[in-house]
Amino acid sequence: MRLARVPRLYRLLRILRLFKLMRVFKYQRTFKSVKITKMNAGVSRMLKTMAVVFLLVHLMSCFWFLASKMDDFSEETWVYQKNLLEASMLKQYLMSCNWALQTLTTVGYGGIPSKTIVERCLSIIWMFFGAGFYSFTIGNLAQLISNIDIRAAHLQQKLTMLQEFSKRKRLPENLEQRIKKFIENNH
Repeated sequence: MRLARVPRLYRLLRILRLFKLMRVFKYQRTFKSVKITKMNAGVSRMLKTMAVVFLLVHLMSCFWFLASKMDDFSEETWVYQKNLLEASMLKQYLMSCNWALQTLTTVGYGGIPSKTIVERCLSIIWMFFGAGFYSFTIGNLAQLISNIDIRAAHLQQKLTMLQEFSKRKRLPENLEQRIKKFIENNH
C-alpha cells in the first residue's frame, strides 16, 4: 500500500527548483546592490539571514503538512489529532508555520507532537537546523553589541582628542562645537 504513494515523492523533487532559484537570487546583482546607507555589516547579515529563514520556515511548513498527507491523514498524523481535516487551508498552513517556528526557535516541541516516522524525521532535521540557527543568532547579536561598544569608544576617543586640541590651540567655542557635531554626525 505504501509503495503506491511513491509517485508523490516526485513532487518533492520540484522543490529542488526553489533551491536553484535561491542560488540565482544570491548571485543577482540587484540583490547585492541594495544597500541602506551606513548599515552595519552584522545587521545586514542578520536581515539576509532572516529572509532566508522565513523562506525555509515556509518550506518546512509545507513539508510538515505534506508528511501528514503522505499518510492519508491517518489517526496518527498531527492534522487528524488537531481536528484540521475540514479546516480551511489558511488555518492548516498557520498551524504548520506555528510548528515550524516553535521548533526552529526552540520554544516548544510539544505543541504539535510528531507520531509518524516521516513526521519524526522532519522534526529531528528541523531541530538540528533550529539549534544551528539559534547559535548563529546569539553569536551575531553578541558581535553586533561588541561592535557598538567599540564604535562608541572610538567616538569618545575622537571627542577627547578634539577637546585637548581645542584647549592647546585655543579654538573658539562655536568652532569646537561645530567640529564636535560634525564628528558625531559622521560617526
